[in-house]
Amino acid sequence: MDNLEKANTWLEKIVKTITNKDKNSLIVIVADHGGFVGMNCIYEAKIKQSDPDLIKSVFTSALAIKWPANESFSGDFKTSVNLFRTLFSYLSDDTAYLKELEDEASYLVIKKEAPYGVYKTIDAKGEVVFEKH
Repeated sequence: MDNLEKANTWLEKIVKTITNKDKNSLIVIVADHGGFVGMNCIYEAKIKQSDPDLIKSVFTSALAIKWPANESFSGDFKTSVNLFRTLFSYLSDDTAYLKELEDEASYLVIKKEAPYGVYKTIDAKGEVVFEKH
């Protein structure tokens, strides 16, 4: 909790600094994976899990975007998979990046409790699945 408070203080300070230097800034704060909440270590994600909450905790991402002044975004972020294509489309004012979006699914390499391989563990609808890829 102590480190969380330090991180929050640092984030607030850096966002204020950027905003003071550039009132029209676009600031993206993102984690590309979840916190592995409920697991003792990240290696437990390589073991087939039956608890949907554990599976979701691996992939639940934190995302915060401060858009430039007087700007709004009407897109839909389900995951961070297409984040950069969406941002580059916005920044370039070119929708070509949006024509090649990736599947919003999540995958894990499983080494225990199932045959070794890559498995889809969350589908594009956000449902927990277990499908060999």
